[in-house]
Amino acid sequence: MPKILIVDDVPDNVKLLSLCLYDEGYDICTASNGQEALDVVDLEKPDTILMDIMMPVMDGIEACARLRRHPEYRTIPIILVTALSQEDDVVRGLDAGADDYISKPFNPRTVAARTRASVHRYMIQLENQRLMDELQKLATTDALTGIRNRRTFFTLFDQEWRRCDRTGSDLSCVMIDVDHFKLLNDNHGHITGDKVLKAIAIALEAGLRQSDILCRYGGEEFCA
Repeated sequence: MPKILIVDDVPDNVKLLSLCLYDEGYDICTASNGQEALDVVDLEKPDTILMDIMMPVMDGIEACARLRRHPEYRTIPIILVTALSQEDDVVRGLDAGADDYISKPFNPRTVAARTRASVHRYMIQLENQRLMDELQKLATTDALTGIRNRRTFFTLFDQEWRRCDRTGSDLSCVMIDVDHFKLLNDNHGHITGDKVLKAIAIALEAGLRQSDILCRYGGEEFCA
């Protein structure tokens, strides 16, 4: 279930916001100031944050700004919770990266609706990112062996060539061909041949440094 982080130094406000979201079925976690919120985010990975602006130790605006600078948490939706008299603070919070705000006194339906919309957008964003990562993996990875494919080899080789030309360092490229592989396929079948290719890829990777690059060049040919 989606997880909501409520950040407020007033316990009654935390209880009220939690009640507003009770019927939504969220997993609620809490923090009492901005610094504690950063620690909870590390632990809980919430799907939306409802954060008060005025808090001790670290206010909501500073916490929002720090989250937006964090490479892993910068996309988590943040809804500021503020009094109507804090309009300037709302502007500062939105400039710091907050996505929305809710004014006190709370309207329970508004709190639920805005949180629901925020969670929904975030879930779509996460799914889109997952699909993009999957497409990137499919575009750069050999489906059989799981190592980089021929297309990626040419891209990375060009990058390494330019880097070595720029720095004057050496570049080594090893082409590896499996002898008599056709006989293996003919005598034992392509399923066995595929298993052998996977095993070869694993063996080659085990013999390389972490900084080396291994690709399946095509068929029974590899390149390091």
